[in-house]
Amino acid sequence: MYKTLLACVLLVTASCSTNSVSPDAQRQRAVSDSIGWRQQNDLALPQAKRLATTHTGSWVLIAGGELLGPWKNFDDAWARAAQIPDEQDHAYLYRLGVDDVDQVFFLSPFLDSDPHWVQLGTRCWGKWGLTIAAANNVWFRNGKSVTWGDMEAQLHLFTPEDHAESLVRAVASSLFDGDLTLRPSDATILGLGRFTAPGFAYANNKNTPCEKVLVLIRVPELDIDVPAIAYILGDYSERR
Repeated sequence: MYKTLLACVLLVTASCSTNSVSPDAQRQRAVSDSIGWRQQNDLALPQAKRLATTHTGSWVLIAGGELLGPWKNFDDAWARAAQIPDEQDHAYLYRLGVDDVDQVFFLSPFLDSDPHWVQLGTRCWGKWGLTIAAANNVWFRNGKSVTWGDMEAQLHLFTPEDHAESLVRAVASSLFDGDLTLRPSDATILGLGRFTAPGFAYANNKNTPCEKVLVLIRVPELDIDVPAIAYILGDYSERR
C-alpha cells in the first residue's frame, strides 16, 4: 500500500512539474536541444525584418530564438541582454533596418605601405557631431577637442560585458559609411562575437563577407561612450 501511494505521489509531482513549463518554453527547449544557438536565433529573423518596417533604428535582441524589444536606446536593450544565461553563446543585438542590411562598403584610400584597416565610419562620427580639422588631426565635439597630430586617433574598445578592453588606432573615414572596421586580431583580443548583427557587409565586392559584431567605443577626451557594430575585415585586412 505504501509503495503504491508513493508511486502516485511521484507521478503527480512529475505531472505538475511538466505542466508548470509553458508550451513556448517547452518548444524553445526542444529547438535549442536540436540546433545551435545561432541557428535558433536565425529562425526569428523574418519576424524582426517585419518589425523593422515600423521601428527602424530601434534596438532589438534575439536570444534563444525569441525576439525581444524593440527599445529606443541601447541601455534598455542591454539591460535585458545582460540577463541571457552564459550557456547561450550567441545572440543578435542590433538596430532594426540599420545594422541588418547587407551592404558593399569601401574604405578610404590610404598609402598601401601603411594601410589603415581600423576606420571609423560616417555613421559613427556623423552621429557624434564630430568635426575634424585636417591640420594636426584635431577632433572637436561639444566644446572639447583632442589633437592626434601625426598619430591615428585612439579608440578604447570594450566588450558589452566590459570583460575586456583594447586600445586601437583608427582614422576617421569619409568614404566608409558604417560604424567601424576591425582586424580579426582586434576582435580576437576582445573576444567579440557573442553579440552580433545579422547579415553581412562586404569589403569592396561580394567576394569578401565580413561578420558584424557588437562593440563599445569610448573616446574619453571627447566624452564618447557608445555602442557600435564593427565589421571584421577577415582576410582582406591581411593583404599588404
